[in-house]
Amino acid sequence: MTTSAFDRVIGYESVKKELKLLCDVWKNSGKYERLGGKPPHGLLLHGDPGLGKTLFATCLIEECGLPSITVRKDRANGAFLDELRLAFDEAKEKAPAILLLDDLDKFTNDVSENNRDADEYVTVQTEMDATANCGVFVVATVNDRWKLPESLLRAGRFDVEIELATPSLKDTEKIIRHYLAGKGFDLDQADLKEFAGIMVENSCADIESVVNQATIYAVYDGRDRVTKDDLIRACLRKFFNAPEGGDSYSALTRSQTAYHEAAHAIVADVLEPGSVNLISIKATDGKVGGTVSFRNDPDYFHRMIYQENRVRAILAGKAVTEMVFGEIDVGSKSDVNRAIRVVERFRDDFSAYGFANIVHQWTPEAVKADAHRRMTEILEDYYRETKKILADHRPYLDAVAKALLEKETLLGCDLARIRQTVEG
Repeated sequence: MTTSAFDRVIGYESVKKELKLLCDVWKNSGKYERLGGKPPHGLLLHGDPGLGKTLFATCLIEECGLPSITVRKDRANGAFLDELRLAFDEAKEKAPAILLLDDLDKFTNDVSENNRDADEYVTVQTEMDATANCGVFVVATVNDRWKLPESLLRAGRFDVEIELATPSLKDTEKIIRHYLAGKGFDLDQADLKEFAGIMVENSCADIESVVNQATIYAVYDGRDRVTKDDLIRACLRKFFNAPEGGDSYSALTRSQTAYHEAAHAIVADVLEPGSVNLISIKATDGKVGGTVSFRNDPDYFHRMIYQENRVRAILAGKAVTEMVFGEIDVGSKSDVNRAIRVVERFRDDFSAYGFANIVHQWTPEAVKADAHRRMTEILEDYYRETKKILADHRPYLDAVAKALLEKETLLGCDLARIRQTVEG
């Protein structure tokens, strides 16, 4: 079986495909030139920190097998400009060769809006133009492409741009398995799906950090294998800032918290079975409260129904406190504000309540008042629907709240088992 330098990268198949094509063009430019094709002069890899941009660049260089020079800013401005020019000269002498400009957006210390005219960027532009047809191929990695001048990004300089996004759900599963290898614990597929749902939309570095923290917990406790509980503990610490110490609030507050979080999860699960990854009543951010991690349907941002379901689930914490304890939920402020923001998006971005109700900066005050009144009515409708779901599934709600009080944290698969037991 043929091996590739890109085998070191987990997932990102579409990105690998693009980079392999680029490798072939750079290695075998002659066969493309027969039809008048020109090899791209530069490649820009951009995306958030921790996504593996430098790893991709390194694999690309290795796969191409061409001489390479790497430049990172590690000296004062004047000396660094000289280093930049010398690097381009060296690449020209070794051509065909690849010049890697790692963290290009950090080449200048100027963080103002005027940094696009920085000497470092001007030098890169000048040198790229001077080596445009000399077999020098430039690869640059950046966290923030918008810090770069548009003139540097035009065709003839960085002809190819590839954005690295956070790993997909499937890639997240693969990454978790990779970092768990050799730790004495192999997640079954159901649990793996839950943890991937919690960790998705985070970088590979974040996922590695969670597994490493779970490993630390296992070793500190004198065990030679990582457990599911270690991973849950590490996820709560990393993504929800749940403290290690015990909770100090009263039994009543703890019970209200359990029902609050259970209600969020129950409504979400009833409307979209399997949409909850994790529920916990461990305090987050040092405050009384807990958390629910939802799993978005792939069409979440393309269909309003899924976002409406989320509004209903968000309002469930407030609703259940009134239903079960007969009190106003004083901890629901953030939930209510979040629901309002989503419904405002329905009104203003989706025109869901008619064009006459769209609110913009220039909308007359009288129209704003009518639009706000209409939005409030819609929120009340969602709230009534939420209460009915909770009332119709009260045994399920009670069972989940009880389990949370006993275990503090449940995964989506635990939720499914409870529902099967209670509702059949």
